[in-house]
Amino acid sequence: MKEEKSVKTFNAEEAVSGVLPKAGGLEIGLLAMRFTDGEKVAAMSKTVEEIRRDILLPEGIEGDYIIAKILLNEISLKAGQARVEILLSARAVSELCSKLSLDAKYFRLLLNAYGSVCCEKNFIKRWGELSASFEGEIDFNSKEASKIVDAMLAEAEKLEEQSPSVIEDNVKYLKALAESKKLSSAAVNALSDYYTQPCCKALKPVFEEALQEIAKANPDFAWSHEFAARVLLLKMTSQEAAGAAVLAKEIKYNILPDDLQLLAFKYLKLKTPKEIAETLDAVLKRLPYADYPEENLALAFKVMTDASNDTLLAAEREASYNRGKKLFLRSVSSNKYFNGYEDLITSAFYGKTDKEGVEERFVSILRNLPHNKDIYENADIGVKVLLGKIAEADGETQALFRKENKVLYSAGSLESEAVERYLGTKDRGEVLAFLRGRLAGYDFWKSDESKYGYALSLLVGELNGNITAFAASVGLDMLQKGWPEQSVDTTIKALPVNSNFTKQSILSAYEKFYKVSTDHEDAAKRVANMLQ
Repeated sequence: MKEEKSVKTFNAEEAVSGVLPKAGGLEIGLLAMRFTDGEKVAAMSKTVEEIRRDILLPEGIEGDYIIAKILLNEISLKAGQARVEILLSARAVSELCSKLSLDAKYFRLLLNAYGSVCCEKNFIKRWGELSASFEGEIDFNSKEASKIVDAMLAEAEKLEEQSPSVIEDNVKYLKALAESKKLSSAAVNALSDYYTQPCCKALKPVFEEALQEIAKANPDFAWSHEFAARVLLLKMTSQEAAGAAVLAKEIKYNILPDDLQLLAFKYLKLKTPKEIAETLDAVLKRLPYADYPEENLALAFKVMTDASNDTLLAAEREASYNRGKKLFLRSVSSNKYFNGYEDLITSAFYGKTDKEGVEERFVSILRNLPHNKDIYENADIGVKVLLGKIAEADGETQALFRKENKVLYSAGSLESEAVERYLGTKDRGEVLAFLRGRLAGYDFWKSDESKYGYALSLLVGELNGNITAFAASVGLDMLQKGWPEQSVDTTIKALPVNSNFTKQSILSAYEKFYKVSTDHEDAAKRVANMLQ
């Protein structure tokens, strides 16, 4: 009997990790989603070597993380070069302190002053400037080296003395940026990480300088603050940000910053902004759509990122499928008895039958359910059976109970509407007991019909398995505090299934954020960002 040879499955993450072993786990995972087979990883490996040369990455400097960010179009090549300079500066500080046996406090001082994104000048540049006043090349072994070190330490000590005042001003400016809502909370937090460090430079002048550069290219650029932040965070140069601003002017669609950055990084070296916009339009025209070409913007960006015929063909198939699904959903929505269930019905039946086929099955189910005068009085039960949420036998039991206890069903009751949205096998009495029991400790619903209806929808969502009991409990507590339904919705939708946050920590965070911004929706978005 011949032994069967085991076929080893290609593992993209392992392959990518083999090329960039020191890149972060998240970056490796994202790259593995793009480089999915051996051929693509081999091509990536060649690109990695090209990037190493382009960003002037010397031997002995670990730059896998930077290269991964460039491959993912999260930073540009030129920004990568600037980051390498910072790594080299940090290494130079370490070598200097080791060569001259400087104390750890001097190492930290020099690193803070010359080895970070937020420094006025990096160590290598500053050393070169100070060395220019001496004859010949000054290295760490030169007798003049100590004079340069003394000068740099004096500068660094002065920067450290000024730090409290500079940091205080930076925090005020960051708060103003956050309140302006022109900058994402992620960008504000990233700037805060750097511009509250010892020896950091003043944020306002450099941020506004970057803004001015962008404004020269496109005064109406919607993402000017976002791209100015990216310049300061060494994701791109000010010239590249200005190029992206010009590109945005040519593109007639609402485009997100990351997508704009992707197009700018990939194509501005090869095409004019007008040519890039025309290419995007041409791709969108190839993709089927239901209402507007821009429905397929995400697919078009994917096509332009990969720039392969296979990707284009796959995008055409996906767009065609999405178009058909959207039209199916629209047709299903025209049936009033499917109101609230359109998405579930579309997911269950699209590609298997048409609207008429779904309606025939629905009517057939209703005819088999016990009823008084009209088969559609059991429409809610019929939908559950149609979707396979309950068995036909369970549907018959519920319909029979309804028929025999007609008086219990008040048509206009919020509770009755909530019970009808329940998709499980519990009878009406059990569902009502659950709803009333969960609301027993609260009183907001007694005076606010809108919040009562919303609270019931949360609890039915819990019963249907759409949200966790913890999320529903957080929502009820927020409603009890008088906070708006929209803010509650934003918060609980961001809750992970297994949250490490306590209910009290979430409520306290919301209160603190609201105290700062006095805007409920802004507070909710900040809490949502924290939870994710």
